[in-house]
Amino acid sequence: MEELRKVQLFAGIDDQRLDELRAYLWGQHYETGEVILHQGEATEALYFLLSGKVVVTLKDDSGVQHILAELGQGETFGERALLTGEMRTADVIAREPARVLSLERDAFEALLVDYPEIHANLCVKLARQLGNWAIRHQEDERENREILTNLIGWQLLPEFESFPGKTPAVRLLNQRLEALGKGDRHVLILGERGTWKDLVARLIHFHQADDHRPVLFLDCATPPPVMRDRKASEQPNWTTS
Repeated sequence: MEELRKVQLFAGIDDQRLDELRAYLWGQHYETGEVILHQGEATEALYFLLSGKVVVTLKDDSGVQHILAELGQGETFGERALLTGEMRTADVIAREPARVLSLERDAFEALLVDYPEIHANLCVKLARQLGNWAIRHQEDERENREILTNLIGWQLLPEFESFPGKTPAVRLLNQRLEALGKGDRHVLILGERGTWKDLVARLIHFHQADDHRPVLFLDCATPPPVMRDRKASEQPNWTTS
């Protein structure tokens, strides 16, 4: 009973009903490295981790295995495939000796009437998973943008004569960049990291009427020393973007 109380999906169920629920649960023990659920197979039960740890892994087309999550005591797995009827989308492997309870599909569907707490807790779990996935996706997208920005920043690509894209907004942006390049004003480019500020600066420089002014890239966190022993008239004519 103490172990069952630690199962997150059983939160809010009183001791009497929790004791009755035990009759529907089947226990198994897995050694380190054993596969509990196999990717691509049908799911016929919901699983609860009483002790130990398991990892959820996904193998891609090239055979590389990626760890999606690590689960500990009281957590649940297999719920998505059980609810959708789809094949399992990942393997679940014991990271250390683990004790697992399973609740078969028929029993799960029947118990939802007498144990509405399971349904409510499952909705909360799935909502949190969806939120975590969305956050992780945004972080991955931001990282990819930064990688692309850095690549563009270190490579002077002459074929980049305009900002990529064909939408009206992109066309307007390219027109403004060309106008800024042909003007004689200094330009301050603002924006979050990963928004291609570096490419914007290069395109403004690309459209300059004269090409004797270089583009300089400075790391504001570690600026270079300032040369104070030269006269202002001797300073080079630089364009700052």
